Amino acid sequence: MDRGEGAGSGADFRGGIGHPKLVTLYDYWHGLRGDRDMPLRRLFDPLHIPALLPNILLNEVVGRPPRFRIRVEGSAVSAARGFDATGKFLDEEGVVTMDNRVQDAYAAMVSDRKPWYSAGTFTEGSGRAGDLYRLALPLSAEGHRVDFILVGFFHELRRL
Repeated sequence: MDRGEGAGSGADFRGGIGHPKLVTLYDYWHGLRGDRDMPLRRLFDPLHIPALLPNILLNEVVGRPPRFRIRVEGSAVSAARGFDATGKFLDEEGVVTMDNRVQDAYAAMVSDRKPWYSAGTFTEGSGRAGDLYRLALPLSAEGHRVDFILVGFFHELRRL
């Protein structure tokens, strides 16, 4: 499904983000982090990005090795998934419907503290049609480790 994927930060990473609303999310996150690897979770205020809220997820990092619990899921994300997965872990049956690279990318983010971006087009056999754009951004409770992952998710549907 993926046509582009990568991790990093800075101008090169920003330039590779293929959806304008995700660039807006990245710019907001980048402004919050200052000279840190990632912003503190308490600095994130969803009221500063109201137009993006339907397309936002906030995943909590739980345990080692990490698992990822969906703490907040926007209405557009729930609609694309077909149900609201708030409170569920990504590794639960049916929660991640595309592939498991998401969990691998999030696990890498816990170690390297770098954002991750992925974009792709669904194949005919997937039961969906359209393009998917996903930007995952690390957040920290205390500034030392990744405790939350803020995700912007845009699924632009086409008729099958």
